[in-house]
Amino acid sequence: MEIDSIIEQFTSFLLMEKGLSKNSVIAYKLDIIGFFNHTNADPLNIRKNNILSYFTALKELNIASTTLARKFSSLKSFFNYLIYDGRLKESPMEIMESPKVWSKLPEILSFNEIKELFAQCDIEDIWQLRDRLAMELLYSSGLRVSELIDLKNQNVLFDIEFLRVVGKGNKERLVPTSSDALKLLKKFNELAINIRKVNNLILNRRGLNISRQYIWQMLRKYAKKAGIAKKVYPHIFRHSFATHLIENGADLRSVQEMLGHADISTTQIYTHISREYIKEVYKKCHPRG
Repeated sequence: MEIDSIIEQFTSFLLMEKGLSKNSVIAYKLDIIGFFNHTNADPLNIRKNNILSYFTALKELNIASTTLARKFSSLKSFFNYLIYDGRLKESPMEIMESPKVWSKLPEILSFNEIKELFAQCDIEDIWQLRDRLAMELLYSSGLRVSELIDLKNQNVLFDIEFLRVVGKGNKERLVPTSSDALKLLKKFNELAINIRKVNNLILNRRGLNISRQYIWQMLRKYAKKAGIAKKVYPHIFRHSFATHLIENGADLRSVQEMLGHADISTTQIYTHISREYIKEVYKKCHPRG
C-alpha cells in the first residue's frame, strides 16, 4: 500500500476532524515519515519489533526524551487512525509505554534582561518600533510566536486592554496586554498606514505578514546588542511571562487560562521555577541560608 497516500489521508484527518493546527500536523507528518523511512515496511504489517528497533536507534542518537515521547505519540495516533479507518484491527503499539520524559526547567529572562532588550530599540524608527512591539506582545501577553504573527488588528480590544488570540487547535482565548504594547501598536499603525497590505499587527517592510524566522533572528540580534549571554528565542518570553506572574502571586488557574494550556499540569512547571527562585532568595537573604 502506498504510504504517502495514507500519510496524506492521516494529516487531512488531523486537520479536518481533530482540528489540530498546521504546525502540529506538520510535526506529526514528519514523525511518521521518519519512522517509515527507517523501517521501510508496509504500514499494515508493522510489528512491535519494528517500533522497538526504531526507538532503540533514536536513543543511540541521544535524542531528547521529550522528542522521543512526541514521536511515540505521533505513531500511536497514526495506528489508532488506521483502526478508526478500518484498515487495522489492532495497533502494534497497544501495550507499549511511552518513553519517560525527564522534565527540564525552561530558562527564563529576568525583568532587567527584558528591559535591556527593549532598550535596544529606537522607537522613533518604524522598524525598530515594530521589533519593540513584537517583544512587548510576546512578554506582556505570553504569546506563542505563531500566535504573534497571526494576530490581526481586529483582535485587539483597546477599550479593555485585551487580545483575542487563536491558539493551538484553533482555540480562542482572551489575554490581557500592557498599556505600553497598545501605545506602541497605535504609533506603529500610524507610521505604517501607507505600507500596510494585510491586517496583521506585525508587518515586514513590504507591508506583508512577518515570518517566524525573522522573529528568531531579530531576538538574537537584540540579545547580542544587549550583551545577554542566554539563548534568546520567542518562547523564552512566554516562560518569563508565566514565571514572573507566579513569582508575583498569580494563581495557577489564571496563568493556565492566559497561556491557553488545556491541562493545568503543563502550567505547573512554572511553580517549580518559582520554587527555584524562592530558594535563591532564601540563600541570599536568610542568615542561615
